[in-house]
Amino acid sequence: MSAPDFIPPQSPDRTVTDLSGTFSAAQLNDMEKLGSSLSYQAWVLIVPKSYKAQSDEELRTLSQEIARQWGLKDNGLLMVVDLSGKKFVWKPAKH
Repeated sequence: MSAPDFIPPQSPDRTVTDLSGTFSAAQLNDMEKLGSSLSYQAWVLIVPKSYKAQSDEELRTLSQEIARQWGLKDNGLLMVVDLSGKKFVWKPAKH
C-alpha cells in the first residue's frame, strides 16, 4: 500500500497536522505547545474528512506506510486519526 496523495511527502515540522480542517489555529497552537513539552518527538496526523478507513487494520497499515515514507525512527510516536470513521491508531515511530 502506498500512502494516499493527501499525506505530506515528508514529516511535518509541526506536532499536529490537521488535514480535516477540524481545529482552529488557536487549538492547533495549544496542541503544538503541548507537543513541544514532550521528551520525545510526536506527530499527530488527522486525515481529511473525505477519507474513511474501512477497518482498524486499514488505518494501521496506513500509519505504517506513513512512518516508512517519513523515515521515522526511534524515540517518537505517530498517531493517525480518522475523525469520520471514529478511529485512530498510534505506534512507536520506529518502522
